[in-house]
Amino acid sequence: MTGSDTQHWQAVLAPEERYGDENPDHVDSKSGPRMTRDVLDEWKRRLSPYEGAEDDLTFDGPASDDNLFARIVRGEEEQWRVYQDPSSVAVLTPFPNGPLKTVLVPRHHAASDVLGLDRAEFLALLRSTHSALRIFDRVDAIGVAIVMEGFEIDYAHIKLTPRFHGNKSERCAFTHCYSGFLTSQRGPDLDAKQALDCHRLLVRVWPRD
Repeated sequence: MTGSDTQHWQAVLAPEERYGDENPDHVDSKSGPRMTRDVLDEWKRRLSPYEGAEDDLTFDGPASDDNLFARIVRGEEEQWRVYQDPSSVAVLTPFPNGPLKTVLVPRHHAASDVLGLDRAEFLALLRSTHSALRIFDRVDAIGVAIVMEGFEIDYAHIKLTPRFHGNKSERCAFTHCYSGFLTSQRGPDLDAKQALDCHRLLVRVWPRD
């Protein structure tokens, strides 16, 4: 997502947590309940090509930065690191809503509005993301959903959710505003008037050169 007011950033959290192993035909960015260490250890073993390697704890910023992701990069928080390169780190989230959900963060404290980063920062983050996606080949994922919200923790991060063959899910309700998560689940069908109204709105707000 983009357009968040970085001067007056405020968290927007989903109203509920959930976890499911059923592999539905959609992904969403909700958090889940705390996963056990044993499961996270097993997931790390399956994903990480760095088994036994020493974590690179380089943080490109002040040691006084107390943001959660800054502490993770510096190795000050319990973590399950599955990818690292000179500019980014990826860890399993301990609050997943499905198997192997991973979060990638830069080694410096960049603004949470990922799409609003300057070109160099944005491209560096995308290059790291592209490289990190290869870890999911180890678990035969059919694809990986990439989500950039920036409304839970004020630090640039990208959520990586592996996709597997799953079951068809029911449609979700339509919501008029962001409520703390994104989903690819299908909503109700729009009638012709609603579709035209949406088109007009998008045309009105779409940036022009």
